[in-house]
Amino acid sequence: MNLESKPLGQLSFYACIVALLIGIIRISPFNYYLHRHIWEIFFFLFFLSLSTTGLTYLALQKAPKKFRTNYLLIITIRLLIAMIILGYAVYMNISNLKIFVINYFIIYLIFVIFELFALNLNIGGNSGQKRKFL
Repeated sequence: MNLESKPLGQLSFYACIVALLIGIIRISPFNYYLHRHIWEIFFFLFFLSLSTTGLTYLALQKAPKKFRTNYLLIITIRLLIAMIILGYAVYMNISNLKIFVINYFIIYLIFVIFELFALNLNIGGNSGQKRKFL
């Protein structure tokens, strides 16, 4: 198994778990905690995380000595894109803004945690030495 497919597969697996949880909450009596655009939020943040994870591993292959710099640049760009979209939703005065923002940040943090977890496992596990994360 090559280096890129493992973390992308892990991220996809974790995303399926989150999607399943969202689906369960959606049909439960607690569905009022989910915004009506929860699936748009989920898929946008999933593809954003998928692309940044792919770029991270591409950067690791192309320039391993500049990995820290490239990784921080990719994370900064992801954060800016996420904030621009969130700012646009606030600007457009979306309904139930408080629930939208809470759902957005929860899913964003879940994907960041999954990405860091997959990155830490695969970078540390694939090198022949013990490696500190960043």
